[in-house]
Amino acid sequence: MTEAETEESTGTRPPPQTVQRIWRGFLIFDLDGTLFHTESVSFPAMERTFARLRAQGLTTLPTPSHAEQTDCYGLTMEQIWQRLLPGHPREILLLADRYLAQEEVRLLREGWGRLYPEVAETVAQLSQGGYALAVASNGGDAYVQAVIDTCGLRPYFQLVASAGALGTHDKADLVAKAARVLEQATARSSPVCAFMVGDRASDVAAGRKNGLATVGCLYGYGRPGELADCDHTIRRFSELLTLAFPGISPPLGGSRRKGSGGP
Repeated sequence: MTEAETEESTGTRPPPQTVQRIWRGFLIFDLDGTLFHTESVSFPAMERTFARLRAQGLTTLPTPSHAEQTDCYGLTMEQIWQRLLPGHPREILLLADRYLAQEEVRLLREGWGRLYPEVAETVAQLSQGGYALAVASNGGDAYVQAVIDTCGLRPYFQLVASAGALGTHDKADLVAKAARVLEQATARSSPVCAFMVGDRASDVAAGRKNGLATVGCLYGYGRPGELADCDHTIRRFSELLTLAFPGISPPLGGSRRKGSGGP
């Protein structure tokens, strides 16, 4: 009996054939200091947040300096507010966090947010070239999702995970959850490359704990020497293409192996 005759006699149609994508591997990215130029929204958002708190009589502290703020990038929300509002009750810390998220999302929707150079083009090439991509950020979920959406990155990522949404208190746990999702997505292709990309020591430690090759972004917020244990370091985001597609020299530069020196 032919397929057409089978359909007529049984009234059923065989399921359509699907094309199985062949994956090269996956990359998990930190957000702040890696993909996103955080201070483009965080500085004005923090100023507005502290102004609201002072206006309500909830603090007398001045807005933290830019250096104090950038030193907090990569920490969990709880750690950030314990540092910026020391001695304040938990209720105020939670309120400050809510105010900051509101102001950051408002600024993002107003068009203040900026990616680092070459990020949009590079993630597009990675995705089109067979890599599954995820974000794993300690930031609040509303902020993280708004960055990805307003910066036009959503089509390229299989997962956008935040500590705020998943309730993780450790970057390694967050990366572990992201890795499991991407491992399941790419399992049938037996991917050979898996990277954790970030700018802080916590990103490196999370990658190592989960068995991922680590890539340190020297243009981010890490202190001198903080990325010394990375497998690779990059000064421009597009240098990831050299690691992802070995043997193919991308037009925008190459990666730096651990221990290589010079600008």
